[in-house]
Amino acid sequence: GPPLNDALVSRPSEVHFELVESGPIRAVLSVRRVFEWPVALSEDPDQRSPRTHPTVVLTLLELRKGEPMVRVTVDYVNQSADHRVRFHVPLPEKVQGSAAEGQFAVTDRALVNEGGWGEFPLPTFPAYRFVSAGAATLLVQHATEYEVVDEEELAETERRAGGPDRGTWQPHRGAEGAAEESRPGGRGP
Repeated sequence: GPPLNDALVSRPSEVHFELVESGPIRAVLSVRRVFEWPVALSEDPDQRSPRTHPTVVLTLLELRKGEPMVRVTVDYVNQSADHRVRFHVPLPEKVQGSAAEGQFAVTDRALVNEGGWGEFPLPTFPAYRFVSAGAATLLVQHATEYEVVDEEELAETERRAGGPDRGTWQPHRGAEGAAEESRPGGRGP
């Protein structure tokens, strides 16, 4: 889980826009943002390192004639460990749930999942080809996770970058969450 004293990076240090293409069939806008992402967790696993990497995130927004959607491509080179990168889509109005394609069917979900067996109820859910919340629908190219944030934003996980395991303690569990024995070649103590 996230560190107890997490540092969210949501604002870029630089932003540049460029109109790449503007024609009768297609228009493409490039948005180049630079974020100062922490390099990893600090020595104290409850907070992020004060050291950062400047990370360039290039987003292409594409409109095609006759399509009722915007195609979005996000590209970056990840240099940081122990973090999650998410793409946030503001919703035009508050929602009370979402729907996403699962392995066998479309699943409607409330905003918070049920917990149980020592698990804290997390608000993140899987999506395989699409996720929909209110008027927004994201089509995804691979299995991902998503969350509806504060009933007014759809956040899709672009990447989870892990570092060394933090042992068996997990902040969202009431008990230890991993085996205590060593696994040669695997992650763990």
